[in-house]
Formats: sequence, structure tokens, C-alpha cells
Amino acid sequence: MANTVTNTVLMDGSIVTEIRVYILGDGTGEETDKVVVDASALDGANNASQVREIQWATTGFTALLEYDQTTDDPIAFLPEGEGKLCFKKAPIANDGGAGNTGDIVMTTVGLGSGDSGEIIISLKKTRSRGY
Repeated sequence: MANTVTNTVLMDGSIVTEIRVYILGDGTGEETDKVVVDASALDGANNASQVREIQWATTGFTALLEYDQTTDDPIAFLPEGEGKLCFKKAPIANDGGAGNTGDIVMTTVGLGSGDSGEIIISLKKTRSRGY
């Protein structure tokens, strides 16, 4: 078997998108660079979306969120437990490095059988001029 990681689009508007990530460990090991936000699947998005807010509740593991590129660009470390990070006044932008896909990936540490969590990611879509 494999861990369960389910991504659900809660809202995909013209400016803001919210994604819910549900994680359930089955004892097979960690998730490494698991895509939790697929930029190409979002309405009108490009590779330059910005993280506005992250809420999480995890039991038994920690998670690292990063922008996917050749050398991943860190967004936030989420310790075990509950929390909320708000970046609405200064969203965390993708640095657009080499190999940039616009996706957000997750890597877990300590994910074991029965461990579970939920992460909600709020993104602001950036658009080119004239779009």
C-alpha cells in the first residue's frame, strides 16, 4: 500500500485558490516532493502564484512545503501540531528559479502508520499585464 495524500480544491477563483491536503500514513515511509498544488490544473494560473496563508493540523509528523524547481525553494516548515501562517500583506512568491514548475511539493518527516494531518494552502494568482 501507500500513504494516502488527497488534494482537494476548495476554491479556484480568478485571484485566490484554496487547496486542502489530507495526509494519512500507513507505515510505508515518508512523502518526498509529493505534489500538493498542481499549478497547471488551476484556472488561469501561471508559475508565479504566491502563498497567502497556510493552516495545518498534524499528528505524528512534520512537513516542509516548497516551490518545485531544480533546487526547490522553501515556503514553510510546519511542525507537528496546529498552526496558521498568514502572509497576506507580503505573500511568499515563487523565486522562479531553474526548472520552475509553479507546483508546490511537500516532504514529511516522521510520518508513520496512523499519523494524519490536514494542510490548507491559500494562494494568490499573479497574472501578466493585459491578462
